[in-house]
Amino acid sequence: LGLELTALPEQANNRLDTLGDLFAKFKEVDRFRARLQHIDRDAQLFATDVAVLCATIAPELHELPPEQALSALVQQLEQARVADREYKALIGRQAELSETLLQAQQRGERAKIQLDEMLRQAQVSDYDQLGPAADQARERREHEQAASDLEDEIAGYCAGTTLSDFVAEVEMELSSEPSIQQRMEHADQALAELKEQRDDVIGQIRSAEIELQKFDGSSRAAEANAECESIAAQLEDELQSLAVRRVAAVVLKAAIERHREKNQGPILGRASQIFQQITLGQYSGLQAEYNEKGEPVLAGLRNNTRVLVEGMSDGTCDQLFLALRLASLEAWLSHHEPIPLIVDDILMNFDDARSVATLHVLAELSRRTQVIFFTHHQHLVELARQHLSPQELFITNIPSHTIHNIARTT
Repeated sequence: LGLELTALPEQANNRLDTLGDLFAKFKEVDRFRARLQHIDRDAQLFATDVAVLCATIAPELHELPPEQALSALVQQLEQARVADREYKALIGRQAELSETLLQAQQRGERAKIQLDEMLRQAQVSDYDQLGPAADQARERREHEQAASDLEDEIAGYCAGTTLSDFVAEVEMELSSEPSIQQRMEHADQALAELKEQRDDVIGQIRSAEIELQKFDGSSRAAEANAECESIAAQLEDELQSLAVRRVAAVVLKAAIERHREKNQGPILGRASQIFQQITLGQYSGLQAEYNEKGEPVLAGLRNNTRVLVEGMSDGTCDQLFLALRLASLEAWLSHHEPIPLIVDDILMNFDDARSVATLHVLAELSRRTQVIFFTHHQHLVELARQHLSPQELFITNIPSHTIHNIARTT
């Protein structure tokens, strides 16, 4: 320990403590030295890695110290990340635009197909010609609609038959019916008389012209003469047109009356049966006749007494109208495909007995076509349940809020 022999134990202990601290310092120095060696080795590895990285992706940073080179690499990395995000955003936008472009191309192809089909239907070769072709098509639809409206109007005179059958019967009657031929002869005679009247009027006009020329040879007389000639020519044209129209009206009216007389019999007969059934036999049928003005009227037969519509109650009038409509519908169904019959509370003015009779008539009609009966009166539903079979009756309850919603949407 390097102490004198006379040293005290305390001094020896102090020297030992000092030596212990010294050895501890040596150990700490060795530890720091080893750590420094590790740091140097890590620094060398770091410098090597930075150099390799710079040589790979950034040769321009090779001459910089590792720390500066690393800082520059980190900055470049951040810039690369920003660029990558922008690139991905652009890629996504490109995909969206590509999809939009594809959809636009598909719409364009579909539009071209439609336009080509329009070209084919319009029988034109240029898209610029489609506008005039569309105008022509619109005019054609308007003409077809006008023709359809006229056909519907004429169908009211056909008594349940088709328009072609009606025209065929009219043509047959025109060619074979003696009374129509006689009417045409009378019309020709009337036309001849009108022509004679026309000639008389023209003669009077010319006589007036001659007298006018005697009194005044001025330009005013010449103008009056020209005006008279114009009036005479116009009168001749109008008389000719009037005569033709009168002949056509007489012939057509005669044909229509013959057709109506021929076809109203079955409908009136069926309406009489339905009316008798609905009124529970109080009326034995219906009879068509003419009033004092020569107008056709309809009367009910009750106890062998004629009862005109004016003498019937509101309920009986409703039942008469219903009988006529159902008979006409049955005649129509004989020549057409069945369509549903939809009625809404048609029994409002009927008593229970006549309501039951009407329900039986509708049930009989349902064997030929579907009948849909709307009502909000529960007692009519109960009457139907009591008097109609399950095979004839199908009841569906519609909630009131559903009806209100339907009403609002319509």
